[in-house]
Amino acid sequence: MAYGTQSVVINSVTYIANNIQISRGKDEVIDTGATGIPTRRRATETLATISMELQLATGSTAYPKFSQTATLTVDSNYGAEDWVLDPVNHSETREAGDIRVLNVAGVKKMGTITTV
Repeated sequence: MAYGTQSVVINSVTYIANNIQISRGKDEVIDTGATGIPTRRRATETLATISMELQLATGSTAYPKFSQTATLTVDSNYGAEDWVLDPVNHSETREAGDIRVLNVAGVKKMGTITTV
């Protein structure tokens, strides 16, 4: 498997994930004193997002559905993380001779999943 790729299982289907991009945002508040000079900075992590390209093994490989989860370990500092996929807006390449791929995005799972 090439560097930057890894296998991922989503709903019992194994895909090869390429071009994995994770964005970990933050919110911060800077407190200032009476003279306007910063005295303290507080930062909290915001919702992390993921995007990746999935290789589909065959023409009949199932697309991942909304709210299905993928568990990835992309960094030892963060360990295994669960991601809730949102493949509703996706693009797919289907050029002759191309490996069939699907671009998906999602957010880090923060607890239980409730779909409506």
